[in-house]
Amino acid sequence: MLRVKEETPMMMVLQDMDFALPVIGLVFAGIGAVVLGMPGMFEEPPPVWLGLIFLPVGLGIIFLVKWRTDAKLDKAMNRLYVLRRSILTKEDAECNISDIRSIEIKSYYTKERKMKTEILALLQDGRELMLTRTSKKGSDLSLSIESKERKLAKRIADFLGVPVEEIRPPTLHEAVSAIQKKMDRAQQEL
Repeated sequence: MLRVKEETPMMMVLQDMDFALPVIGLVFAGIGAVVLGMPGMFEEPPPVWLGLIFLPVGLGIIFLVKWRTDAKLDKAMNRLYVLRRSILTKEDAECNISDIRSIEIKSYYTKERKMKTEILALLQDGRELMLTRTSKKGSDLSLSIESKERKLAKRIADFLGVPVEEIRPPTLHEAVSAIQKKMDRAQQEL
């Protein structure tokens, strides 16, 4: 989860570190190393191909998957700078703060029934600059008024002096209310 690391009236520093990804990479690499390096450890040795798959996948996750995001909003320099990195790779993006039209919080469900929430800076020219992405198991907790994502998006927007826009699926209560209204209208028409 993105968090505010430092804030002054002229600068805000945000940081997001997903430690789950390197841990998953370590587990995969460890399994692959054990299968390849110590086959005698098992009563019935696992197939070598298992180690040949797990080891490079694990190392790839550790060294290549971007698991850390740093963002710096500097009003004095009129710059928003976002850096996503792994151990070996990095990807950066930047824009003028004056080009930011709003902060958007976008929530949606994936096919795996996980809630994804993204906090984006929407620019005047229509481009989007992603600040963070979170994932939760299938519930609409992230849609609550007091969610961490909403609070953070509001804090960033207040710092920049821009509005917050929200795109999300309906909550269970909103969906039931909409169905009830449709049923009431249909009964009145009969």
